[in-house]
Amino acid sequence: MSSSLPAPGGGRRRTLDTAYLVLASLYVAGLVLWLLLGLLPPLAASSSATMEVLSRLARGTGSVATIAHGALMAIPEAAGWGIVSVEYAFSILNLGLGLVLLCRRPRDVVPRLLSLGFMGTAATFNAPSHVVFHLLVNAPLVTAVHFTFHIVSGVAYVWAVILFPDGRLPVTVGRGGRDTGLLALVTTIAIAVVCYRSSFVAHPPFFVAFFGVLIPVAGIPAQLVRLRRFEPGMPQWQQSRLLVIALVPALAAASVWLLARAAGWTWVASVVEANFPTVFALVPIILAVGILRFRLWDVDRLVSRGIVFAGLAALVGIAYGAALLVAKWLVGDTSLVGAVALTAVAVAAYPVRRLGSRLANRAVFGERLSPPEALRVLAHQLTSSGDPARDLVDVVVAATRCSGAALWLLDGTELVRAAAAGAIDEGPTRLPLVGDSEDAVRAALAPAPCEPVRHDGRLVAALTLAVPPGIRLPRVEQSLVRDLAAHAGLLVTNARLTRDLARQLVVVRTVADDLTMSRAQVVAAQDTERRRLERDLHDGAQQELVAALLRIGTLTSRSTEEISSQEIGDLRRLLGRTRTSIAELAHGSPPEPLVRRGLAGALSESATTLAAAGIAVSVDDRTAGIDLPSEARTALYYCGVEALQNIAKHSRARQAVVLLGADEHDIVLSVADDGVGIRSGAARAEPGLEHLGERLAPIGGTARLATTQTGVTVEFRVPRVPSPPEALS
Repeated sequence: MSSSLPAPGGGRRRTLDTAYLVLASLYVAGLVLWLLLGLLPPLAASSSATMEVLSRLARGTGSVATIAHGALMAIPEAAGWGIVSVEYAFSILNLGLGLVLLCRRPRDVVPRLLSLGFMGTAATFNAPSHVVFHLLVNAPLVTAVHFTFHIVSGVAYVWAVILFPDGRLPVTVGRGGRDTGLLALVTTIAIAVVCYRSSFVAHPPFFVAFFGVLIPVAGIPAQLVRLRRFEPGMPQWQQSRLLVIALVPALAAASVWLLARAAGWTWVASVVEANFPTVFALVPIILAVGILRFRLWDVDRLVSRGIVFAGLAALVGIAYGAALLVAKWLVGDTSLVGAVALTAVAVAAYPVRRLGSRLANRAVFGERLSPPEALRVLAHQLTSSGDPARDLVDVVVAATRCSGAALWLLDGTELVRAAAAGAIDEGPTRLPLVGDSEDAVRAALAPAPCEPVRHDGRLVAALTLAVPPGIRLPRVEQSLVRDLAAHAGLLVTNARLTRDLARQLVVVRTVADDLTMSRAQVVAAQDTERRRLERDLHDGAQQELVAALLRIGTLTSRSTEEISSQEIGDLRRLLGRTRTSIAELAHGSPPEPLVRRGLAGALSESATTLAAAGIAVSVDDRTAGIDLPSEARTALYYCGVEALQNIAKHSRARQAVVLLGADEHDIVLSVADDGVGIRSGAARAEPGLEHLGERLAPIGGTARLATTQTGVTVEFRVPRVPSPPEALS
């Protein structure tokens, strides 16, 4: 819970620890001496033997004689054994808690401070010892002990409630370590001075002011900062909440005391001062509970009962005093006053005890719901939206002393954890199950205790509980868990149906997504095929039809006698190739010239159409021995045909050169002419070039155009090795 003191080195650490233990031992010895000092007057008043021993010692010299003389002088002022018992019950409680922390956590910051604070308040709140002390003359040892307890208990308590539980300041002051250390030193000196000066004023009012106002005002804001820093339910959040719960009663009592003094109600202030040690006893008890619960050892029901006893004693004492005053005011100073007061306290004792028990269980075990409330909450959550499995385990943790709970659903040959709350270890969420009997479920979930959950007599789930070591659930809570499990059968069945429905919805959504994707793929494939046909028609059959139109135009400009049979045969063959190209497109086959003559031959055959326009074309093939992929060969063929047709239509060139070559990475096709170039420019060239680029893009190719005053050169590149589809995308 609390951080250990820094260990700069093994030897130095051992030296510091040894020095602390020696000083703490002297501190305990001084406390024992101080408490024995207060017992001497009542012992002497009730025992002649003690009186004789003290008288004999008082006739001597030295410190012992001084103490014996002071004890004898305090006999007339000695209180009765009833008051002495109450005083020493508080002192022994604080002494015991302080010794426990000293022995169990001697190296942690907060336990050290709490140990010193507990033992110091055991001395400073002890009124019988103070009576003897004020009658002593020239007793330096007792005086040193007295001042030590006042200073150490005040300083230790203030810093304990500020640093609780992790030994660190809740906020950083100024620029960090130096400013924080300086502020801590100044604060410690100020508290020490205040505690030192308290030895010279009336102690009961000072105790209420210091321990009821200053300590809560220091501790509660520090813990509220921590509560905002952590999520509810976390161990650090619960520890800070415990301290706030412990300090609130003391602050409330001190507030009543301040109002009474301001209003002049001295009798109310006196009642608060007399009962304040009982109220403040809650602080060490609950602080110890925080240490016990979260770090040192496990808490059992005795701690809860201790809190109930301390709270009940405080409330009964205050209630009895108030009842006496009210009864005296109502019936006067008669023998009925005591009877009326006792009756009022007796009537209030049972509900107060039940309330105290519930508050103690909430502080120690985290219980927030009584059994009837737990069943009502579960019934309400069954009818509301949300996570029913989570609601069940939350209710179990809130209504019992379990530190955690988990709900496991039977799912065929497995147990599936549906929900968990509280301190449940992060482990597998699925466990193998051999059989579906209750014994099989218990064996799979062992060693955790579990309660079967049934619906219509069929085992549907199991509720596992995390119970802190040393804690045993009382019968009422065991019965509550069985009732919750019985009511949870319908809840689990609904959860299972909801889960199955969610699975079916996931399947339906997956199928719908697949159908949507398939439809999109079909549409995309159709669109791709449409664009391919469009490109092939444009680059193949369309170009051949254009060439045929050019020849027809040339022939129609001449007379019939000037047209030779060879020219008519060439035109017939050209139209035949066009028909063949269209048929190939319909069947998805590559162009017939490409299949028959290869890329260079097919380009040479297409170049003959330029002869009719008076353009001389030369084809230079430098790719001998290079194996071209079929997709690259077809794409380059269509691009070359498109470039030749553009020369025939637009260039007014006299000659053109087709060069088919290769470099280290690409196959390169360039088509150049000596025509007029592209004077009106890019507006006409870019659409055609973009179209050719789209044809080459699926196989990783590119198209580039260069124009000068003496012609145009178009260059097409495709990789020698086909690119993978993911690289193209």
